[in-house]
Amino acid sequence: MVGVDTGQSSFLLATLCVLGLKALIDFGLFWWGRWIAKRNPESLPWRMVQWSPVVAFILGAIGFGYGSWQLSRLFDAIVAVDVEMRASLLAQGISETINQVAFFNVPALLIEVVCLIACIAGTILSSAKST
Repeated sequence: MVGVDTGQSSFLLATLCVLGLKALIDFGLFWWGRWIAKRNPESLPWRMVQWSPVVAFILGAIGFGYGSWQLSRLFDAIVAVDVEMRASLLAQGISETINQVAFFNVPALLIEVVCLIACIAGTILSSAKST
């Protein structure tokens, strides 16, 4: 990667790996919700369940992307600080970044858990209805 140092590229790689795994999970939930929504086309809640993983992915992508960018900036800024102040500023910066990332990722996780529970319930109800 031209013009990118090793620290930034490792953050980018870690962020892309996490987002790739999250995309696979959310795509699976989307597909499952879509399967249930097709079996219950008259029901609005199942269509909402279908699209909720997309919302969760967008929130998670914003959170992980922002966190990666913020940590990259933090590590670049720490280099110019005195050695005595580095540890405290680094701890403070990481703490702030985690809090800001949690603002996006906690709701995304809650949406995914609710979607998973709804998909399990929808599968059970659909199989009971078809028998």
